Amino acid sequence: LLTFPPKMVKEGRHSGGETAAGPYDNVQQKEDELSVLRLSLNDTWQQMNVRRKSSFSGDSDPSAPEATEKAASKMRKKRQSWKRNDQGNGPSVYLVDDETSAVDAILSQDRLNALLACDINTLMYNPHTWCIVLTLRGRNIKMIAIPLALLTIWGIFWIILLSYNQFQNVRETIGELDGLINPLLVPVSFLLVFRLGRAAVRFWDARKAVGKIVEICRAFISTMSVACGNADDREYEQLVSLRDDIARWTCVFPIAVKNFLQPSTRKGWDTDALLKKRRFEIGSLLLDEEADAVLNTSDNNTGPILVLDRLRKMVWKLTMYRAEKNSAGGPRDMLYQQLNVHLDTLTGAWGACERINGTPLPLVYVVHLRTFLLLYLLLWQMEAAANHGWVALPTVFAASWGLLGIEAAAVECERPFQWHGNHLPLGKMCVVSSRNVAQTLNNLRG
Repeated sequence: LLTFPPKMVKEGRHSGGETAAGPYDNVQQKEDELSVLRLSLNDTWQQMNVRRKSSFSGDSDPSAPEATEKAASKMRKKRQSWKRNDQGNGPSVYLVDDETSAVDAILSQDRLNALLACDINTLMYNPHTWCIVLTLRGRNIKMIAIPLALLTIWGIFWIILLSYNQFQNVRETIGELDGLINPLLVPVSFLLVFRLGRAAVRFWDARKAVGKIVEICRAFISTMSVACGNADDREYEQLVSLRDDIARWTCVFPIAVKNFLQPSTRKGWDTDALLKKRRFEIGSLLLDEEADAVLNTSDNNTGPILVLDRLRKMVWKLTMYRAEKNSAGGPRDMLYQQLNVHLDTLTGAWGACERINGTPLPLVYVVHLRTFLLLYLLLWQMEAAANHGWVALPTVFAASWGLLGIEAAAVECERPFQWHGNHLPLGKMCVVSSRNVAQTLNNLRG
């Protein structure tokens, strides 16, 4: 249902008077996702103003005991997140709950649903069944439809032309070219094998980089949470808000990477609707102005860099605050080094995704492959029409689909960060990272 363009959802039956808690045509499992989509299309975002104060988000000196104690006390009173209004007396409304903790903000089900909705087009299949050969989804039909149709028309043209007696000599001449056309298949095969192999390597490298982001987010938040101490430490109250801020920004980093890698436009979505949808994915993790800075990116303002800079700044504050309480420089230096190594690894994983997304296979290789692939298929259509007539058309059609499909599969896999069915589920990456962060905060709390 989320694959419908926003305009269709607005005007169709899914945008009627149903409440947030009501079913959509009795499809209960789609209710959360549809409410997320509806909220991203109306003015709810403009009416909401999420305020969250952090004692360490400004430029105040964290080593000042009075300032940090006052700010931490204020922080405990200002925990905010969205909470669904399920009273069933109107459209979806989200209210501010002052008692919601950072963990609840991270695990907000509506925010997680918005992230999972990013993967609504991702295709899953059962690798143990052969029934998948009956599906057309995921085959990148759009890329091969036009050349396949033109090749078929080309073959039909030669079949009809060579059926006339006056072209009998031409038919015999073309029929004898079999030994000259078949050798073209050898270089074309090598080019296709290398093309698909490199695309598969790029796909698995991208998957590895995405997995590295999830892995390092786990290690980073665990190391940081342990460094903040526990409830028995006298300075724990002063560090808890900084810990929560770091956790929030850690959850935002995968979202910033996802937004950076995916296209800034999406078919069927206008720019404002997509921006509101992405704002909903961040939820109350950030202040409005902070979220705007992450989302409103340009060549001079990149979201992942902004998040990494904020994290490095807060890591420095954490280590300096611990230094004020502990005169030993060794543990402080090791903590700062370890946390920065994690951030460097996150930077490298994002850079790997960026390189894969920004550098397809060189043009010279793709042009060379497609030139000789089409040349071979065109000549093969002529030779098959001359020797076998209409009987050859289905076989040549299937073989042409197979060869063109290899190139289409390579194109689909070499940059797997868009909205296509075969691309990586980046929304799931964000959800898994958020749940890992929240679990760590719960495990090490107090």
